[in-house]
Parts: sequence; C-alpha cells; structure tokens
Amino acid sequence: MNKTGRTLAKQSNGKRRSQQVDLEKEIRKRTIQLEAATHHLAEQKSELRTLQAQYRTLIEQLPTITYVAAADPTGAPLYISPQVQSVLGFSQEEWVADPQRWAEQLHPEDRETVLSQYPHRFEGRDSFCAEYRLLSRDGRVLWLRDQATLVKDDLGKPMFVQGVMMDITDQKRAQALLALSDRFGTR
Repeated sequence: MNKTGRTLAKQSNGKRRSQQVDLEKEIRKRTIQLEAATHHLAEQKSELRTLQAQYRTLIEQLPTITYVAAADPTGAPLYISPQVQSVLGFSQEEWVADPQRWAEQLHPEDRETVLSQYPHRFEGRDSFCAEYRLLSRDGRVLWLRDQATLVKDDLGKPMFVQGVMMDITDQKRAQALLALSDRFGTR
C-alpha cells in the first residue's frame, strides 16, 4: 500500500473510531434517559395505584350504592359498590353477574314506567335523576333516588354511566306521614 493509501486508511480508521465514540456517548445518553423515563413511569404507576385505592376507599365508605354501567341500551352493570349488600341484600358479584337483576328488583308498580323511561334517560342531556322502588332480597320495599351521569370520551362518544343510588325510604315514609297528618288535620 502506498503512502496515500496508508494515510487514507488512518484517516478512515480515525473517523470510524470517532464515530464509534460518538455512538457510544449517544447510547449512554439514551440509556440514562430511558432509565429516568422508566423510573418516572414506575413512580406514576405507584401514584396511580395509591389514588385508585384512595378513590375506592372513599366510594366504598359512602352511605350510598355507587355503580358504573354500560352506556348502551342494556345498561349492564360493570361495577357496583359493596353497599349493595347492606342495602339490597345482594353481593357485588351477584348484582354484576346478572344484567337483569336491577330490572327484576324493580317494584311491580314502578317496573313498567321505569323500564319505559330507562332507554331514553340521557336523550338531550348528560345526567338524570329518578326515584323508584326496588325490592330487597328479603322482600323489603325500598325507595331509591338514582342519580347518574353519562361519561363521554374526548370526542363526545359515550363510554359508561356513573351513578349513585341513595336509600330515601325514611324520607318517603316521613312525607307520607306528613301527608296523612295534613289529611286528617292532626298537624
């Protein structure tokens, strides 16, 4: 090899070595960035788990039944809080496993009206409120106020329904007693 060839080979080797060093630096830099991003993601996941646990604890301590249901005409239950057991006598698993459970528990005098209104509850609005009676597992008649919101994605497409069912039986009884006392002039 002549002198020019050796010079070019040295320059080429030097250039390759410089490129290799630059590439190794870039790999180290990207590795550090990736490790930082992985650490940040792990922190975010941990924070999300903590927030979910706090939210669940809050929801499950409220004196109401909270629920999440499908945003379709079936309204199939996706989640129901543990209070369904103390209020209606059904376990969470029983309630969610049977998409017809809610309709089956509607008081016979309310069933037709409530079921006819149910498919239209969100027409022209994102929330609704209704009062109706449900039968508990042991046959007790309970008045519930059902308040729900239709949750949509960023494009406005319905995702699910979030709601609460509050036992208002005592309030309804008090109203009935007041009406009775007014009727007979005993107030």
